[in-house]
Amino acid sequence: MGQNLYSIFETDHDLERGGISVRYGEAVFLIARAGGANLAFKTDMERQMRPYRSSVQSGTLSDGIAEDILRSAFAKTVVLDWEGVTDREGKEIDFSPEAAEQLFKNLPDLFDDLQTQSQKISNYI
Repeated sequence: MGQNLYSIFETDHDLERGGISVRYGEAVFLIARAGGANLAFKTDMERQMRPYRSSVQSGTLSDGIAEDILRSAFAKTVVLDWEGVTDREGKEIDFSPEAAEQLFKNLPDLFDDLQTQSQKISNYI
């Protein structure tokens, strides 16, 4: 008999909120799920989007503003910690949501990959 739907789709809510480790070389990121049981992400996105509600409804919200909001919410509520993250010169960068947001501005492909990892159901089962 094959896998049932629960074994395929039921996630661990503690992992969704408490995070998983994602490694890139020497750098390790602890990330919660972007969605699911991580209600802080949804709440922060809604709070930041509130002033732009009419622009969203009319389809006129600029991509830049939407990206800034997503990056900010992600840095505050999905990235929980990191270790081994350094700048170009190899100096360690202490974790903070502000530092994460700046890192994602500097390295948009890292941001894209962490987003992908934070949305994979299989990472949180």
